[in-house]
Amino acid sequence: MKTYLLVSVIVVFNILYAYNNTSTISNYSIAEHNQIFDIDENIVGGEVGQIAMTVSNDADLNFTIISEHEIFTINANTRIIYLKQDVSLNYEAINQYTFNVNISDDSSESTITVTVNVNDTNDKPVIKKDTLYVNENVANTVDIGKLTAFDEDNYTQFTDWKIVRGNDHNTFRIHPTSGKIKVNDNTWLDREINEEFTIAVSVSDGTNTSDLVDIRIIVTDVNDNAPIVPSNQTFTISENSEKGSVIGTVTATDADKNTTFSNWIIKDGLGDQLFSINHNTGKILLATTAIDYEEKAVYKLRVTVSDGENISIPKEITINIKDVNDNKPIIEPNQTFNIESDISAGSIVGTVEAHDADTETTLQQWNMESGNISETFSINPETGILSVKDPKIFRSVNIDFFSLNITVTDGLYKSDIGTVKIMLNKTTNMNHANELANEYYNYKTKQLHFYNTNCLKPHTIVISNINGNIIDTLTITPETNSIDISHLKNSMYILTLIYQNTIKRNIKIVT
Repeated sequence: MKTYLLVSVIVVFNILYAYNNTSTISNYSIAEHNQIFDIDENIVGGEVGQIAMTVSNDADLNFTIISEHEIFTINANTRIIYLKQDVSLNYEAINQYTFNVNISDDSSESTITVTVNVNDTNDKPVIKKDTLYVNENVANTVDIGKLTAFDEDNYTQFTDWKIVRGNDHNTFRIHPTSGKIKVNDNTWLDREINEEFTIAVSVSDGTNTSDLVDIRIIVTDVNDNAPIVPSNQTFTISENSEKGSVIGTVTATDADKNTTFSNWIIKDGLGDQLFSINHNTGKILLATTAIDYEEKAVYKLRVTVSDGENISIPKEITINIKDVNDNKPIIEPNQTFNIESDISAGSIVGTVEAHDADTETTLQQWNMESGNISETFSINPETGILSVKDPKIFRSVNIDFFSLNITVTDGLYKSDIGTVKIMLNKTTNMNHANELANEYYNYKTKQLHFYNTNCLKPHTIVISNINGNIIDTLTITPETNSIDISHLKNSMYILTLIYQNTIKRNIKIVT
């Protein structure tokens, strides 16, 4: 139990009007010219006391407080002195107030001295709000810091320090008398999980408990995580780029704060000698000028990076080589087309084939540079389709084949000349062949008619291509003496006429 010594110091100001013990002035009389009151500290807007005096019923008195401390007020009707609203007194700051009160009516005036003694009470202790710091992953029992409190009462002994809330996982503990905070369980003391904690603490002075105060405990980062290079990072560079060209920058992450990445390395990968990486920035550079899409379109490299202490796991990045038009087209060699000598104008001979090593190339501007005697043929400049333009030469000149020298472009580069042969088959279509006078082929209806077959019984017609592969088998009867071959594609076929398992004749036909 504490013992408090009440000290009252009375400071008496000059009294304007001095009397013996009691003064009577017309409508009132003052019992004492020095009046003393006591009030406990920390009372807000409390009553100080009533001025002792006698007042006649019809007296109309005025009261004026004369003081350097503008914290008191007086009710003229009740003569009670009050602390002003929201004002409280603090013994430890000022333990006594002395001021004058002027009392007057219409005919007289008097002044008394009032002394207010402030009584000391046991104030609540106050904890200093603080911020503490602790490294993540420190061992249990490590001291974090010591909290402080103050009490306006003298000789206070602080006791019963407590963590009241915010310590859900019992990460911390506090010494009950010293206020020291220590790590109790470091399981959750990981900055990547909890960057800071806020605990509410209290303390007692033996009688009163302080208000709760929030204490911040900030977890400081240490380098305890290896950096991570994210997967699936992809970059693109055009083939034939200059040596030293920047392809892109590899990125990395680190759960630790303020990491400075360094020592980027290309660990391995197919074609790793074609690329380099800036050790400080992670920029991928082209280390050669010999990067060719047509040789290889995709490269895979594995890279690592350091945070100064820890090295990442190697991760694969992809570098795609973008194709550019840097190759001229090539007309396929040894292309040969076969046509009949009685082919008509406008008939398609075939399509000239070409290729380009570059992707997405559009072949165009097909052209016959030479060999097109008498402009017998034409070529579609966009598709490369060869057609018969004028067939007169087939019947007037003894020519077995044509050699057409053809070129094509890809919009930028022109091919070398490619030679295409067109072989002229002298076999005449059936309606012109003397040796096949017994048959007639109608081009419009695609019907083959037989006149001298003497088909007293059905005959079998076997249709084969020029390679000898059987395409179809049909039957001709005495009633029809014809077959329908409209289902055959335009080409050359061999028709074999069979009767009683005996081959009677072979007929060559161009549809």
